[in-house]
Amino acid sequence: GNIIQGNGTDGIRVNGSSMAQMAGNTISNNRGHGVVVSSTSSASIFSDIGNTHSTTTPNTIQQNGLVTARRDGIQVTSASSAFISGSTINSNTGHGVRVIRASHASVGGNAINNSGLDGIRLEENSGLNLDQANTTAVNNGGVGLRCLIGAYARGSLGTLNGNAGPTSFDATCINALSP
Repeated sequence: GNIIQGNGTDGIRVNGSSMAQMAGNTISNNRGHGVVVSSTSSASIFSDIGNTHSTTTPNTIQQNGLVTARRDGIQVTSASSAFISGSTINSNTGHGVRVIRASHASVGGNAINNSGLDGIRLEENSGLNLDQANTTAVNNGGVGLRCLIGAYARGSLGTLNGNAGPTSFDATCINALSP
């Protein structure tokens, strides 16, 4: 239930083999990324942690990054993992969710809208499981889901979309999306 805004760098950084659970937070208007999970860390970013909240409140991760220095809503990098569910990820200057450098994410049941670049970008031997459908009401600037450099994506795309279409997979990626 925290409001994390206006930082000169990232809103939340989980780093150095750490673990975090985030529920019901508003992470906005930070100069850097909204949330970074890095260096073999893990994070659960979802609307309710067990029975600790009496109501389900999603995380809202929006309007992070400067136009001149595009930053992601959520970035999972450097052999890290994240479970991202039930969040609203809007109007970040970079990608809504970016999974890179041998990392893994389960991303489902989120609203990912109006990212400056792709809704979800996956690259560099990383994996993405779309366990529940994600939605887009306002197209992202690039594509809904982009896969590059030996990564894989599986599961249901939902209505995830962008100005350049729903998906883009380079020849090195595995497309295991279901209809």
